[in-house]
Amino acid sequence: FIGTAVSFAGTLATKDEITTAFVGKTVQFESGDTASYNVDGKYVYSSKRGSVSGKYAIGAGIICVLFENRRSRCDSILKNGNAYVLVNQSGDSYPLTFK
Repeated sequence: FIGTAVSFAGTLATKDEITTAFVGKTVQFESGDTASYNVDGKYVYSSKRGSVSGKYAIGAGIICVLFENRRSRCDSILKNGNAYVLVNQSGDSYPLTFK
């Protein structure tokens, strides 16, 4: 992800909270990059450099993606009120805006 890592106080979102917030929606990062979580399980990440796609799965506090190139990643999802933040495996936090 391209953007500015931020500090965020929140708790891990539940599987139901993530499902309700993400499925069928597109999230936008501060960088302008987007990630779409289609209802059929397809994931598409788009940036100025192009796009990559795969399939996503949701668990308690986490979203994992298996990309078409067979690479994978899992990111933690934190929630504070109505605000969501993605935290990658390096510990960088990215505020999310839903479109």
